[in-house]
Amino acid sequence: MEYKADVNVRRHKDRSTSLHIASSKGNNEIVKILLENNANVNVVRNKDDYTPLLDACKNGHVATVKLLLDSKACVNTFSKKDGSTPLFKRMFQWQCRNCEIIAREQS
Repeated sequence: MEYKADVNVRRHKDRSTSLHIASSKGNNEIVKILLENNANVNVVRNKDDYTPLLDACKNGHVATVKLLLDSKACVNTFSKKDGSTPLFKRMFQWQCRNCEIIAREQS
C-alpha cells in the first residue's frame, strides 16, 4: 500500500476485488489492510452479484463477517443470481453464529 495501489481494482475473469478474494478465504489480516486503505466494502462482483460480505458468509468466516459489518457492510444486499442475502446464506447452511451477528446488525 505504500505505493498507493488501487485496492478496488477488479480481476478481469470474474470482476472480483482483492476484498472479495480475502473475504471468501477468511484472510482477516488482508481484509483489515484493505479496509484501512479504503477498499469498497459494498462492491458488487458482476459474475454473481456477491459482495465481500456474501462471500464471507457463504464460506462461514465469522470473524471476517464481523470485520466487514464493523466497516458498515450492507446487510440487505442480495445476489441477483440466487436472491440470497447474507442472513439467508448463513441460515440455509445452518451456520447460526453468523445469523446472530447479522440479525443484530439488521435490528
